[in-house]
Amino acid sequence: MTGYGETKQIIQRGGKLYLTVQTRSVNHRFFNLQLSLPEMLSDKETQVEGMVRKHIQRGSINLSVRLESGNQGTTVPFNTALIKRYYRQLQNLKRWLKLKGDVSIDMLLGLPGVLEKSDFLTTDNTVIWPATERAINKALDKLVRMREREGRRLKKELVKILGHLIRLARQIEKHTPEVLANYRQMLKSRIKELTASESITVNNNFSQRLAQEVAFFVQRCDITEELHRLSSHCNEFQRTLNERTGNGKKLDFLAQELLREINTIASKSNNAQISHLSVTMKTEVDKLKEQIQNIE
Repeated sequence: MTGYGETKQIIQRGGKLYLTVQTRSVNHRFFNLQLSLPEMLSDKETQVEGMVRKHIQRGSINLSVRLESGNQGTTVPFNTALIKRYYRQLQNLKRWLKLKGDVSIDMLLGLPGVLEKSDFLTTDNTVIWPATERAINKALDKLVRMREREGRRLKKELVKILGHLIRLARQIEKHTPEVLANYRQMLKSRIKELTASESITVNNNFSQRLAQEVAFFVQRCDITEELHRLSSHCNEFQRTLNERTGNGKKLDFLAQELLREINTIASKSNNAQISHLSVTMKTEVDKLKEQIQNIE
């Protein structure tokens, strides 16, 4: 399920150290997490993953934490006083050794202490991590709320598709007596032709055996049991939609079972109208499966 959450805050007001947490999620059959943390928080990856798993069970999640100094982009992080001292000392050393050439900027930048550390690198990690932890939880809460809003929309769509499936199943059920009667009549006609052409003696034992065989074949084309299971799966699907826990995998399984029953009905019925209705039902199940991929 797609979603987005972002949190921004200031950790150090004097130094203006800014913290930004962004988290995104897209559809995925399993839990897949991609983290981007500052180097100083690299040892917190396992802890951050645990935080994400408490909020999200399924989906592809991207979570990034960014620390920025308010001084970046406004002043150059050079120790100018130290650079001046380096320059004077190098000039004195050059004259004393009677060396030719100038003191280059590249030479100065390579000397220790010339480049000052960013504010967040000099900040105690015991200050940064608690603030980061709170920011991550806030961003995840925003992400979950967005996913819940999408979930409510998806639920309405799934209920609509499920209702269409139930109506199609009822139409198939109306044709069931017709299928059995036609199949029984077809068998009787075929048997009558067979006995007439082969000059088979018909007695009580033969008639009884024949009736058993007819009943057996009629039972094979009976789709009542499949329709009952189809109805049961639809009811379970509806109950699962109303659960508040993660149920995407269960819904995916139920959709597979619905498709199995529809395929069996289509193969057993040998009826043009039922076959047409079955094709429409399979299309609706495909819509269910597509939407279910968006559900945790």
